[in-house]
Amino acid sequence: MPTLEEVQQVKEILTRKFMLPSPKRMGTNIVGIGIGTKVINEVSGIPCVQVYVSGKLDEENLVPMDRIPPEFLGVPTAVVDIGCAFSPQPRTPLESKRAEKGRLTLVPYSKVPRSSVNPSLKGTVCAMLVDEKTNERYILGCNHTLSANGRLPAGTEFYRPTDTERKYNIATLVAGGVVRLNADGVNLVDCAVAKLSSSAEIGADLQLPDGDLLNHDEAFKPARRKTVWKHGGVTGLTEGKIVDLDADIFVEYSFGTFRFAHQILVESDRKKEPFAVDGDSGAPVYTKDGTVVGIVFAPAGRLTAVCPIEQVMKQLNRELGKSGVKLRFEKTTSGSASA
Repeated sequence: MPTLEEVQQVKEILTRKFMLPSPKRMGTNIVGIGIGTKVINEVSGIPCVQVYVSGKLDEENLVPMDRIPPEFLGVPTAVVDIGCAFSPQPRTPLESKRAEKGRLTLVPYSKVPRSSVNPSLKGTVCAMLVDEKTNERYILGCNHTLSANGRLPAGTEFYRPTDTERKYNIATLVAGGVVRLNADGVNLVDCAVAKLSSSAEIGADLQLPDGDLLNHDEAFKPARRKTVWKHGGVTGLTEGKIVDLDADIFVEYSFGTFRFAHQILVESDRKKEPFAVDGDSGAPVYTKDGTVVGIVFAPAGRLTAVCPIEQVMKQLNRELGKSGVKLRFEKTTSGSASA
């Protein structure tokens, strides 16, 4: 049985070979490479490199250099057909139920019209963060829903979707509050923050379905096959299992395709329902006791890509630290998050 270190080494080799930047990716069906387990000779739990594809191709339609060998340098591989690309763009690859009571979602409004921004853009709020020095509060969400990777400027305001007359501003995008995505490099997170309006009261909107709030434990380490929950603005509460803790994936946005490294993948516990859909981006993924694992940013059928929360906080504070801001989760009490 290969060691985890050997599997990681082979994963890096195959990633360099198959995770090519655009336009070299033209025609390939590979959307990610990660680490999982497989059954070999009735022995389960064998560590392997998993290659995620948007659809399996017939052997005769593949050139030799594009074929994934069943074993590479003594490490087994597995090709996983997820049926589509990782993308937060609107689509319905699986049946999805709209929740009667989902988490708080917000839509942007910019005084400067932006024709390059999807007019139906909206996202879920993950949590409340607070500046350790000033106690000013911020909402945590995704870059692509709060900023569209810089296409929405600082000063953009956010409202509830039902507030069509924009009477009650919830939050405002601030300079330095966005971790920009790099089209030519490797990204670690899709996240951003907006400063909460002094008049906004959204505490009840950030409660989990059981009435409790998220908690953040810096010492927490997620584990493969661990059961987690997601509370989104569109599909509400869903349950799944972590199937990959080190996935490199391509994510297709309306403004381009970007590569991410070391992401968490969660698989829905229900065959005909997704763990998350478009509009759930930004939703928290958490354990039974309410400990946050990460934030949803790219669904793909039964799988959903999740940014690890420790990397989210690290990258945000690196950006905001330039202006003297240091964020942490607002202190709350924790409790059961299961339903």
